[in-house]
Amino acid sequence: MDSLLNIEHNGNTEIRFTINTNKAKKEFESRTSSIDKRVDASVKLLKAGYPIGFIIAPVFIYEGYKEDYKNLLLDLKNKLPQNLDLPISFEVISHRYTKRAKDIINEIFKENTLPMNDNERQYKYGQFGYGKYIYNKQNLEDMKEFFLKEIKEIFPKAIIKYII
Repeated sequence: MDSLLNIEHNGNTEIRFTINTNKAKKEFESRTSSIDKRVDASVKLLKAGYPIGFIIAPVFIYEGYKEDYKNLLLDLKNKLPQNLDLPISFEVISHRYTKRAKDIINEIFKENTLPMNDNERQYKYGQFGYGKYIYNKQNLEDMKEFFLKEIKEIFPKAIIKYII
């Protein structure tokens, strides 16, 4: 990442980082780099004039998820420079899976605890000819309202690209 700091990018290259809650990282993404390392890298890139975005994904709905994701946003705000020249962008993507992905994950990671119970999800046909299991419409609406409200309150100048 340090090799990008002195490149002439003219502010045209947005770099995005995927982040998630401590619970999601511990239970489902234990082999990924820490959120602190990602935020530290984003601060370096911000100081080099890069537009920065954060992808909150995959969002898992569980008891207390709203508090965890709000704390994630608050921690992020506290770690970023206060007077940013460029707005931060956000993309929020709910957890979803295809039957094929589920089968592969279960084959490779036999002891995984990913919430992939088909009976608790809604099946949705995708634009590329295959379907996926998503949270039901009410859960997705609730999640979307939550993130719209919290991101706007915590990052008033942020650009929310989408919440799905």
